[in-house]
Amino acid sequence: MKRRAFVTGLGAVLAAPFVAHAQPVVIRRIGVLAATTPDVSAITGFREGLKEQNYVEGRSLLIEWRFAEGNEDRLTALAVELVRLKVEVIVTVATTAALAAKKATRVIPIVFTAVGDPVGSGVVTSLARPEGNLTGFTNLTVEATGKRLALLKEAMPSLKSIVMLNHRANPVSLALWDEARMAAARLSLEIRRVDVTDAKELEPSFRSIRHLRTLAVVLMPGSFLSVHRREIAKLSADSAVPVIGWDREWITAGVAFSYGPSNFDIGRRAVYVTRILAGATPRDLPIEQPTKFELLINLKTTKALGLTIPPSLLLRADQVIE
Repeated sequence: MKRRAFVTGLGAVLAAPFVAHAQPVVIRRIGVLAATTPDVSAITGFREGLKEQNYVEGRSLLIEWRFAEGNEDRLTALAVELVRLKVEVIVTVATTAALAAKKATRVIPIVFTAVGDPVGSGVVTSLARPEGNLTGFTNLTVEATGKRLALLKEAMPSLKSIVMLNHRANPVSLALWDEARMAAARLSLEIRRVDVTDAKELEPSFRSIRHLRTLAVVLMPGSFLSVHRREIAKLSADSAVPVIGWDREWITAGVAFSYGPSNFDIGRRAVYVTRILAGATPRDLPIEQPTKFELLINLKTTKALGLTIPPSLLLRADQVIE
């Protein structure tokens, strides 16, 4: 019995230093504010990027997800809610979400993504030296507009006219339209712009587009159109007018083409979030631009529309859906 007591006591003594020096797991808390539900690849990339920096959701990290589901009037209230929860960083998706977060707090660091024109839309005053509590990633939405028109022209050599479909509340409408007009002039394309206010205007808009004998539609990136992806894809099929979107979700919905930055890659580059959690300030982190763009083609849709895609374009595509 004495020997057993000695061994037990010795074990307690040996274990004591390890217990005393054990470090508790610190749970960090961040918020994500998005105008719509981000696509799966973006969320997957975001979680993977965090994991690479040893932040695992549910273990060392708590993420408060807040999505407005296309109702951008809710963004302000959701941003205020995240501020009240005292999250350490707010990650935003879309220009409207970034502006809502900026309005809600000047203290909590904000890392924005999917902002097409950060300076022009008033999110920051400079890309190289952002002021205040915001930094993040631009998706070069405006700059990629001309490339979308050029890809359509390459896919459809006889293309003569296009329509830019836009939501009236889109904060980067003006910059997108200016870029599109310059690109159309270079490509000798006739260009029109159709603005919609709500979902009820989508069907009549496509009817008018078909009546104008427009050969293709270029979507002006914005959260409203994202919410109505499947409806727009169906209207494209019904009116026999090809559509080009800006991310992988459009191809999944059934439109013919998509060109834009890889949402997975942008999500994965979550180092700004982890650097801020480690003590960095947004003003020390310049705005970053995407490094990987994706050309996606839905061959099933193009065949249904009667299009024959040049082999050279198919070879350059990052993914061709059969």
